[in-house]
Amino acid sequence: MATALQTTTSAADIRIRNTVVALALSLCAGAQAGEPRHRDGAVRLSDMGTFYVGGREVASPAPASAGPAFILPPVMGSTVVDQSFVEYFIPAKRPAHTAPIVMVPGGSLLGSQFQTTPDGRPGWNTRFLQWGYPTYLLEPANRGRSGFYMDDLNARLLAAQAPPVPATGLWHFVGEVGWPQFGLGTIVMGQLDPFVPTTFNAHPTGRFPAAARKQLFASFVPNRFGNPQAEVNGIVELLQRTGPAVLLGHSLGGQQVFQAALLAPDRVKAIVVIEPVACPGETANPPFTAANTAALVAARIPVLVVYGDFISGGSPQQGYRPFQDARRTVCRSFTTLLAAKGIRAEVISLPEDKGIQGNSHLMMMEDNSDEIAALIESWLRRR
Repeated sequence: MATALQTTTSAADIRIRNTVVALALSLCAGAQAGEPRHRDGAVRLSDMGTFYVGGREVASPAPASAGPAFILPPVMGSTVVDQSFVEYFIPAKRPAHTAPIVMVPGGSLLGSQFQTTPDGRPGWNTRFLQWGYPTYLLEPANRGRSGFYMDDLNARLLAAQAPPVPATGLWHFVGEVGWPQFGLGTIVMGQLDPFVPTTFNAHPTGRFPAAARKQLFASFVPNRFGNPQAEVNGIVELLQRTGPAVLLGHSLGGQQVFQAALLAPDRVKAIVVIEPVACPGETANPPFTAANTAALVAARIPVLVVYGDFISGGSPQQGYRPFQDARRTVCRSFTTLLAAKGIRAEVISLPEDKGIQGNSHLMMMEDNSDEIAALIESWLRRR
């Protein structure tokens, strides 16, 4: 069930805001290293706003209803759960070759991962808007501004069961996991009791702005293992509103955009995935059976898969991510299958194919993020 709450801003209001933003950006130019600093972020929009997609209406029992008793007594009521939040931006000038781009974040991340880099530079959302692409930033269900389905969690807490949060409850990345797993560098583990901080060592050739590490860790938000299909359903419903669009997914979002394309292939103009959790053909992953893979081939959707550095050539202790090799192999098999059918599809390894060194799993946040965005945009223009 769709929830039609939406806000919009008039073009006149946006023109005024852009004047103020341009002035603010010029005042930020002198920010010190490691602090947020903005450059070249001016965008002229014709519209912007927010809305929700997906979701289902449920009865919420008395223990979970809103408000302390002195404000509002607990009552049985209805609410919407499993919805996904969308923030959209429509550029004032749109070249004929552009299509809407739906950006889907990785696990434990939000749409903001595409808006501003941790060190304060304009993100991919800004760049694609400047190139004339309408953008839709989706925050999957049970995360961030999409909210949580809390009733079963509350039931556990109120019943004082142990553990208080079920195994299918909340999770998020901690720095000690994200830093090496994302290919940002190595760690020397600290101690939690007594608290001794972990040492985070960046790759000498890495492109991530290490001085902004705290900003990155602050962006890791709780996810709820509630209804994974709801996240995919949100993408599908969003496609019904955007019209045929490009799906751009990162990590877990990369798997989810493939799943969404299975359900609405006629609404997908192209798929771009950044180091996806899984590509079609990954038989160990239930969404991608042989039949589903064949269905995606039959849909003839162009596919681009992008991988960064620090995958081959070292060990986890050296900050490398050899587990990504297996994922990349599956993605190469899938794109080879597509290409054999005359469908435009490829895997780009930045260091091997483009000579671009030092990028991690979070390449949209790194100091050469504009270069990678331009590579993707060039591929889209040629599709």
